[in-house]
Amino acid sequence: MGNETNCSPPQMEPAGEPSPLAYEIRVKGCKDKVFWSDWFGDMEFLTDSDQGETTLRGRIADQAELYGLLSRLRNKGLTLISVQQTSG
Repeated sequence: MGNETNCSPPQMEPAGEPSPLAYEIRVKGCKDKVFWSDWFGDMEFLTDSDQGETTLRGRIADQAELYGLLSRLRNKGLTLISVQQTSG
């Protein structure tokens, strides 16, 4: 039933915790540096004022942290464009 996928277990850190994965999250809207650093901590952000978009990049520990970050974006009224796991 359902789609078959290649489900490999997450990489583990030495202490048995899953290692953080890199993500790139694109949202509609451009805010200043203070806004991003206050609300999104260690995430790197790139603003494209011509397109009116911001890209957040960084490591996210687990799904709970990812959903928390997405909730903060929603609560700030930003429109989500894409979420992508990256190799970086």
